[in-house]
Amino acid sequence: MLPNPPLCLLMQMRPLFSTAASAVAGPVDFSELPGLPRLRYQILEYKAKLSLIVFLLVLESSLLPISLYYGLVLGTTLRRGIVFAIITSFFGIVTGIEFSLRSYKLVFKGDAYRPVGGTRWSFDYTHWTLTLGYAVMTAILIGASIPHDPLVRPLAMPVPLFFIQVGLQLAWSGWMDRTGRLAPFRISSVAKGGRVRPMVFTLIEDVVAVDGGGGREYRYALLARYDASRRFRAMIEQQNWFWAVGALIDGVGTMVVIWTVPETVAYGVVLPLTKMAPTLATLPPELLMEIAECEPLDLASLSALIRVERYFYHLLWPVLYRRSPKSFFHCIRTGSVAGVSKFIAAGADVNAKIDLYPDIQDFFGPTTPLMTAAVRNRGEVVDLLLRAGADIALSTPVFLSRTILADNIHPCASIAEHNAFTVALALGYDGVALQLAKAMADPDSVVAATIADKWTALELAVLCLRPKIVRQLLASGARPNRQRPRGEGAPLHILMANYSSNERVGWAPNGAAAFTSVVMALLEYGADPFIKRQCWAHKDDPDSEECRKHCVVVPCTAGACSPYPQVRKHFRDLAHRQLCPKLACKASRHQYAVRSEDIPGHCDVGPDEVIDMAKVEAVTGLDQADGTRGTAQCMF
Repeated sequence: MLPNPPLCLLMQMRPLFSTAASAVAGPVDFSELPGLPRLRYQILEYKAKLSLIVFLLVLESSLLPISLYYGLVLGTTLRRGIVFAIITSFFGIVTGIEFSLRSYKLVFKGDAYRPVGGTRWSFDYTHWTLTLGYAVMTAILIGASIPHDPLVRPLAMPVPLFFIQVGLQLAWSGWMDRTGRLAPFRISSVAKGGRVRPMVFTLIEDVVAVDGGGGREYRYALLARYDASRRFRAMIEQQNWFWAVGALIDGVGTMVVIWTVPETVAYGVVLPLTKMAPTLATLPPELLMEIAECEPLDLASLSALIRVERYFYHLLWPVLYRRSPKSFFHCIRTGSVAGVSKFIAAGADVNAKIDLYPDIQDFFGPTTPLMTAAVRNRGEVVDLLLRAGADIALSTPVFLSRTILADNIHPCASIAEHNAFTVALALGYDGVALQLAKAMADPDSVVAATIADKWTALELAVLCLRPKIVRQLLASGARPNRQRPRGEGAPLHILMANYSSNERVGWAPNGAAAFTSVVMALLEYGADPFIKRQCWAHKDDPDSEECRKHCVVVPCTAGACSPYPQVRKHFRDLAHRQLCPKLACKASRHQYAVRSEDIPGHCDVGPDEVIDMAKVEAVTGLDQADGTRGTAQCMF
């Protein structure tokens, strides 16, 4: 028989339709079929077997070794030589069975599966390729696993070497086909001296004929299709070079990685620490803790050490967490409650100051854990940190990267030393700000600094028009009549002075309503609308005529001129009560938060009624003299 019978000869041969299990006496006759020769093989009939084989091969070559490696290393105390011996013992289960079945079919099944012109012991080209590859891989795995300390790099070589072998064979066959060279030996159905076909064609022929059950009938059909179809030959050639280049790149690239990177990268275990582990395990726990706390022991080595054995993990994980402040801040940023809890349980410093530069996505300058949680609006993390003892008043000279300074009239625009409360307030995170306000034992001690001054939490909340936060701070003990050090007055003074026009409130949503709510909150918690501010300009002579005439303006006087109708009416009513002789008005003189309409018998003060504010201030000044009302002392 010719090694490569031409198509015309195939057409004249006797038709034969056999199964893979039957003996094949000759090629298939395609003369009764129109078009190209048919392959007569339905791969979908074998999809279950194909899927199973592919899954088992992937399991044997990657999933099972990786699972066994990490399971045995992290879950047991076995020596590394035993670990690799167990792993390599599973090598060849699937491939060995499949290889044995191929050998049985080629040797004992007559001509049903053999290549065209092949003998009992000639096998096919794919079988010889697998024989060489398996022999080399088995020798490497056995030899590298024998030493007491296994040779890790050689143990990672078998699969890349097989890729290189197949890639070189594919490239060689592609070159032989392209140049029209003759085969130096039998290549499956191509006899010695025949034209070499691309190895992809040979692999398809051998695998489908033997492993897929197509038999020699499929070999004849595939040969006929290859000889008859120019497009089929072009497709086979393209596939051959695609897999040749891909296999070589993958194999060579993996080999380069294996022999250039540290073994820690290849296998995920620090081998020097692995060798030290039995010795370290004999040391007292106190000495191990001292070693772990030692600065020269880097975090990567410490992390690798606690992965060697469970004993090291349970003993040393708190040290690893304590020595990883940036990881602590990363957990806070991402809102990982479990991670933050782990760091706190390990003893991480919840009041630590750290500069994350060059990472400036939140702050430019040193920050604290509580400030980091506030800038990311992480309410649950804020609660964890507060319960762990985080200091709300702790401040740092830092600038917000996500700035709110686009509008220079914002009350927080000039703050140069932030704390967690001012960060939440500046960014509008009222939920976090309320959490912090509730946790303040002394709200007046929570201070933010500008370049030349300091502001308490209540003063900033008042200026930012946050009525809920103002109420919470007052409920937590903030003093509503506390005077500013430079004569700006109490919070009510500051509010009136900074929001004397509608334009000033325009930056805040619902500014007029928020302004009114803040005023009423201050009055409800005891803010004095008639308190006189400490005059900074005339501090040596506060009773001088010039000071009385030009400097001392009580909040009620400013409120009576307010552009906001509800505020203006309320303060005019308060002023009226100070002078009115009627019993209902006189009895409610000091009920500053009660509206006139809620007082039975109160006078109806019209918008055009003239009220002598100078007389009102004089009357309230008498009250100050007898001690019923006075000026608070500055605490700065």
